[in-house]
Amino acid sequence: MRNIYLTILFISLVLSIFSYKKDKALYLFPFLLSAALLSDIGSAILKHYQINFYFLYHIYLLFEYAILSYYFYQVINLSLVKRIILYSIPSFTVLSIIFSLSIVGVNEYPNWQTIIECILLIIWVTIALFTIEVKESKSILLFPMFWICIGVLIYQCGIFTFTGMFNYLLKSKSDLFERLRSYHIVFNCILYTLYSIAFICSHRTKKYY
Repeated sequence: MRNIYLTILFISLVLSIFSYKKDKALYLFPFLLSAALLSDIGSAILKHYQINFYFLYHIYLLFEYAILSYYFYQVINLSLVKRIILYSIPSFTVLSIIFSLSIVGVNEYPNWQTIIECILLIIWVTIALFTIEVKESKSILLFPMFWICIGVLIYQCGIFTFTGMFNYLLKSKSDLFERLRSYHIVFNCILYTLYSIAFICSHRTKKYY
């Protein structure tokens, strides 16, 4: 299952490299997907040598939130919301570093930071979906923004349901933990598949929002 996920992630990365020329709002996604791929490969290597790898997730989380929030900053046309999103990036960064260093610890999975990220991104996605400007002659299914929003919404809602108890289940070595890891990989596959659809759509339609 993990190999399938990494294959989907790599395909999505390749597609993103060519899509940003068609839709300028997507220009940071190659960096996001490269960071995701490097983070997963790095964690697999460190795990093989029995070295704690959760610090990589702490770093990646900051990168992910900043890029996705900046994407929504670009595509949402409400000035007040745009300012809030922009200010949330440094605020989330500072709060996450505080959690990483003094509350959760860099050797633990960043569960509380992930929960905060989920809540914020779900808010931005919901606003973005309700403010998509669709021309009558174009189906909403042709908009890269639609697929990005749906992917982020499904993924963030999915992992929100079990992230809070991740570290507890990890320490307890529960069978439920392994099942939740499998669900996490499934949500990743869904996310990067929908990203790929968005990148393909960027080649088939102009930017209408």
